[in-house]
Amino acid sequence: MNRLLVTSLAGFLLAANTLLAAPRLHALFADHAVLQRNTPVPVWGWAEPGEAITVTCAGQTHRTGADVRGEWTVALKAMPAGGPFDLTVEGQGRQVAKDILFGDVWLCGGQSNMEYGMEHVRNAKEELAQAEFQQIRMFMPSPYGRDNLPQANLTGNWTPVSPNKVKGSAVGYLFAREIHTTQNVPVGAIHCAVGATAADWWMSREAVITIPELRPKLEEGDRLCDAYASRVETLQKLYLQAVSSARKSGVPTPLPPPLPEGDPRRADFGRPTFLYNGMVAPLTRFPITGVIFYQGENHANPEKAPLYYRLFPALIADWRRAWKQPDLPFLFVQLANHRRVTWEALCEVREAQRQALAVPHTGMAVAIDVGDVSDVHCKNKQEIARRLALIARVQVYGETMEYSGPSVDTVTFSDEKVHVTFTHADGLSFADGKASGFEVAGADGAYHQATGVIQGNRISISSAEVPAPAAIRYAWRDTPEVSLYNAANLPASPFRRLKTDPRTP
Repeated sequence: MNRLLVTSLAGFLLAANTLLAAPRLHALFADHAVLQRNTPVPVWGWAEPGEAITVTCAGQTHRTGADVRGEWTVALKAMPAGGPFDLTVEGQGRQVAKDILFGDVWLCGGQSNMEYGMEHVRNAKEELAQAEFQQIRMFMPSPYGRDNLPQANLTGNWTPVSPNKVKGSAVGYLFAREIHTTQNVPVGAIHCAVGATAADWWMSREAVITIPELRPKLEEGDRLCDAYASRVETLQKLYLQAVSSARKSGVPTPLPPPLPEGDPRRADFGRPTFLYNGMVAPLTRFPITGVIFYQGENHANPEKAPLYYRLFPALIADWRRAWKQPDLPFLFVQLANHRRVTWEALCEVREAQRQALAVPHTGMAVAIDVGDVSDVHCKNKQEIARRLALIARVQVYGETMEYSGPSVDTVTFSDEKVHVTFTHADGLSFADGKASGFEVAGADGAYHQATGVIQGNRISISSAEVPAPAAIRYAWRDTPEVSLYNAANLPASPFRRLKTDPRTP
């Protein structure tokens, strides 16, 4: 039994004796949608094979026909920010999407810290009461899609932001608010986050299969889907036999039976590719400005954390390939301080995220000083969104300002000290004048608290207990002491460096 039959056979049972509505638009082209400005925008959907289709929007008219599979596509010419417009598709029938704006579209991906809504942020009541931004629209999928095959469509709605009505990601909305108010353009935020999810669940099969450690779970998912497909195929045959028998006997045709229980796509979305297939793949033809991403807690355990050094850059490359945008801005949040997971593994994930900055066109919002010690879901999403938006305002929108905390440039080891130079170091200073959070170790690997002296963009770190340092780390705890900031009051990222590291002179 081929696992690829799961979707088609299940769809047969769910859609038996029904006809495809013609024509219809992909779910993203709905009332209140935001379409990406300043670039051609494909508009697509489905109709009866061969049906003539006319699409009108923003003074443009485009004609095409549905192919043999019932699919059709047109391309709107690039439009500046503005609206509202109606988007109309006409064939044998007619569908209209109203109140369409052109602006900037950002995809908001990750797990629960991206998924959680505004009710979970600090000052939630006041924030929600003041949420009046008709030009910020949130796309919220419902239900969350997951599948063993890449899907062409999903279900969901665009909702303009209004008081006490903010659908989807709090980080997504707060980030969109920063972009909208500083750039004066409509902003669409597409929610693409599910709590407790791993990075590989958000990656395509082509990407996952290149990582040997993930192949066993990928193959296990294939086996589960094969077994389920076999059950569905048996049910289909029995149903067709019952239909044939009913027609011969002149009795009413029986209703199609429900799907059998145990669908691996529904019962266990925690498998490589399932969320990519159900929630990311349907979006990849839709032009976007960039991605904001908040994920990694799922990997903060000793087994998963080491893999994140390879997994996270692979996810970034995978999404850029899927959107056919090799320079797609990918901005992410480094995990905040909290005490809910293995601290060493949490630090490893943060370091993997920091090293991902070597990937071009990425940016990292450091959150090491804004988390909640007792709750992995920090409530200060406003500051996290502001820091993400600072990166976007510089890297994407071309503003000139400081957008990053101090970032390690070079590390050199002398007989008694470690010298660390930083970029983004204008106004480098220690909070309260104390170099808290720095530790050095000798050849024995035992770390000791250290002191530091700032000289311009360089800090010299030492400890009386370590006469010959061989390693240095900063803020290497689940909830560390954080002391290093720049003049923009942005914190330095946690980091670790060994004397034997090839990056160390």
